[in-house]
Amino acid sequence: MSGATQARRIDTLEQQVGAFESRFDSLDRQISDFRLDVAAEFVAMRQEVGVQISQLRDEMHVADSAIRDELRAEIRAEGATIRDELRKEIRDGDEETRRYMRVLHEEVIERIARLGEAIS
Repeated sequence: MSGATQARRIDTLEQQVGAFESRFDSLDRQISDFRLDVAAEFVAMRQEVGVQISQLRDEMHVADSAIRDELRAEIRAEGATIRDELRKEIRDGDEETRRYMRVLHEEVIERIARLGEAIS
């Protein structure tokens, strides 16, 4: 093999290595750019998820407040109904007790009258 052939082969190899280095550098830049893009997208996604979680918490708080208000109103309404029913039952019971007391009173008066007649 002559020196010129070897020099040509070395030149060819150097050109090929140079081309590979150029491609490698390009690929390295693309990978670096990809990493930066992925990192930026990840940060953006985290921020977006954070905002959505915050909005969801706000919605849940509003819904929770609305449900509590609704339950309180139902309890108040039900409490008022129960209170009214209890008052009616108490009034009815009081009226029944008064009637029974009148009957007993009339019986006592009648017995006293009979005793008075029996003594005279």
